[in-house]
Amino acid sequence: MESFVTDDCAENKKLGDIRVSVVIPTFNRASSLAVTLAGLSRQTLSPELFEVIVVSDGCTDNTGEVVSRYDASVLNEVRLIKQANNGPSAARNRGIAEAKHELIVFLDDDVEPIPSFLESHSSWQSSGQPFAVIGPMFPDPALQSQEPFWISWEHSKLGRVYDMFRPGGPYPDGCCGPTHFYSGNASVLRSLIVSSGGFDLRYKRQEDVELANRLAAQFPIKFVFDFNAIGIHRPVRSFESWLKIPQDYGRLDAQRLADGTATYESIRRNLEDRHYLSRLLAKAAKRSPITADLTIGALQSAALLASRIRLNRTANLLLSGLYNALYCRAFYKASKIT
Repeated sequence: MESFVTDDCAENKKLGDIRVSVVIPTFNRASSLAVTLAGLSRQTLSPELFEVIVVSDGCTDNTGEVVSRYDASVLNEVRLIKQANNGPSAARNRGIAEAKHELIVFLDDDVEPIPSFLESHSSWQSSGQPFAVIGPMFPDPALQSQEPFWISWEHSKLGRVYDMFRPGGPYPDGCCGPTHFYSGNASVLRSLIVSSGGFDLRYKRQEDVELANRLAAQFPIKFVFDFNAIGIHRPVRSFESWLKIPQDYGRLDAQRLADGTATYESIRRNLEDRHYLSRLLAKAAKRSPITADLTIGALQSAALLASRIRLNRTANLLLSGLYNALYCRAFYKASKIT
């Protein structure tokens, strides 16, 4: 795989004996977790250089059996930590607290790392300058045609983000910022996370970006995107679950606004930079909650219909509108901005 990183970011990229703690939060995804762990069993990084910590966040399935089978088949250290269900922020914080090594690699339980995954992440950290490394989560080519249309939409949006780091994009040197820190595939030094206070338990979404912004404010940390740190992303998500995501993001941005970690100007500018239809939806959500409800219902029905009759581009556009309408309704309701 090609790496779109220029000498400016790559000059310190040397492989050293950095020891790694892989932290995987999980909740009732035993079959998906098994694929993630299988990917870790094929790593090119020497097994004595990494441990795997699986944090069972209140799992009631056979997660324990999956971890036990993996533990019996590999040479690296493996630990299963059990806790009551308290969300991904709490699970990651528990994994960080239990970690023995300095470099924390965050990996989601629906992401399969390619063999050079850990080697790519660890190779950034031997220069003395702290890096936060983000890797791509690409769809599985063998399953793409079978993905639900809302998952295909999700991957297309991720693809647009990744395009920013390719030649011709705004960040072709691979150097990015905290807003791109996605904890499904990312790494950062444990000491920095602990010093910053870890993940904020109030955030059920964007907890990774919120943490990254605090890291950027407190430390001379450099955020980089590495196309070689590849994870294959196979999300398991119902349409009903997908509908909750933009609403969570809207409420959380309202929380960030109240906390002073975001400004209304930055949020408004982000909305205005979107498609013309999205800007209209944002204005409607702000002015009339009833209009927003009717619009959301219509967009949801139209998107489902377009998908059934295989109007994929239309369904994709409608989903974008639906996502933005749900976000705006939740944001304006939670922030009480008029």
